[in-house]
Amino acid sequence: LTISHTVGNTYGNGMIVVLFAAGSAASGVTWNTNRGSAEDFQQLDAQINGSTGAHIWYRVAPTVGPDNVVITFSGSTTVNATVISLYNVDQSTPFGTAVKTTGASTAAQPSLDVTTTIGDLVLDVVAGESSITASAPGTDQTELQDSATGGNVYHTVTRKYAQRTTTTMSETL
Repeated sequence: LTISHTVGNTYGNGMIVVLFAAGSAASGVTWNTNRGSAEDFQQLDAQINGSTGAHIWYRVAPTVGPDNVVITFSGSTTVNATVISLYNVDQSTPFGTAVKTTGASTAAQPSLDVTTTIGDLVLDVVAGESSITASAPGTDQTELQDSATGGNVYHTVTRKYAQRTTTTMSETL
């Protein structure tokens, strides 16, 4: 999978790629493949539930400018991805501790409390199987992506900037 993207010339650049896959997981994510040597992303986290998985990859200090994010897989898969550019990223410790949960039905609406510092960027990543067709983000969350992939995977990515030391992230499915 190849996604065109542009990284701006700002202080403390970083990138996040959120993948949703039904089938094989990503075996690698790279940046800057058209202008020189490829820059590898690191996998931050993955959560698999049934045949659906959500995977988060990141890169600090990517080369500035337009290029491609290239995602490779070990086998066949149905996939969709979101690429997010960030600025003012702590280059040595870009992330706190991931908080995650799994559920087996829409009766248990996803909601988690995350320990934060005021101003932290918190991402909410929800993936589900084809029975989920829509969602609504929680209070003060901004939706970055919300879609179904070929009838196999439903996913949404939202963000919120922490205003307290505990930030609640939720979705109504």
